[in-house]
This record gives sequence, structure tokens and C-alpha cells, in this order.
Amino acid sequence: YVQWSIQGDLFCTLDGTHKSYCTPESYKGFSARLWHNLGNGKFEDATQKAAFYDPTSKSLGVAILDYNGDGWPDILLANDTQPNKLYLNKQNGTFEEKAISAGIAFSEDGVARAGMGVDAADYDRSGHPSILIRNFANQMLSMYHNEG
Repeated sequence: YVQWSIQGDLFCTLDGTHKSYCTPESYKGFSARLWHNLGNGKFEDATQKAAFYDPTSKSLGVAILDYNGDGWPDILLANDTQPNKLYLNKQNGTFEEKAISAGIAFSEDGVARAGMGVDAADYDRSGHPSILIRNFANQMLSMYHNEG
């Protein structure tokens, strides 16, 4: 989610005197990881090799779906204070990030929301999974209809 340690703890305050918790935008993001199953009870970190690494990401929610209907699993990440990410499976062990072109990276105002959780389902029986992203308090749910 974010990079934090006791040694690198930030001082944040609400009243100018007393320490309080810092909000997520105060911290550097931490990339989600993609682990490849080797089939022998072991996994290897395939994050870099799969073009999945993003140090700005603050991935809080993840959904696996076939967004483009090609039969391969794609990955959707809800990001707190950063654009959401949609990684389309290129069917060769790598992914391509397409959230901006899919229209799900930002709010309708072009602002990154505080994505907390995500789900995908074909709620209207169109044959295409649509996306629902739950954002932080005082932000509306984001529902994106997949037009195919």
C-alpha cells in the first residue's frame, strides 16, 4: 500500500502541536506484486517481468476479470489517491496498463479518487463484466459499464 517504517515515520498534525496519523497522499506508494505459480509449491516474483511494476501505485483493491473478452485474466487495481489501474493480459506473460483509455483511471472530473475496494460482474447480462469501485468516505461509488 504505502512505504512506511518507524525510522521513516512522518510527523503529521491536525492542531500544529500533537502528532496524528498522516493521510495516504503523504507517503510514497508501494507497487502491487504479481506472483507466478511454478507448480511445485513455489512462486516467483514476476512483477517486473510481466510489466506490472508501478512504484506510484497504492493498490488497496484487486479484481481478476476478463475485461476484454479474450479468455485471459486481466487485473484491476483500485488505488487510494492515485489513478486506478487496468492491466490487460497480453497472453505472453506480460500486461499492458489501459485504465485511462478504458475510462476508469479517474473520476468524471479527471481527479484520482481514494479507491478502497473493487469488484467486477456482468450485472446486466451483456456478456461483459462491468466495474464497481468503492471509494473513501464522502466519495461516491464509481460504476463503469463495460461497453465491450
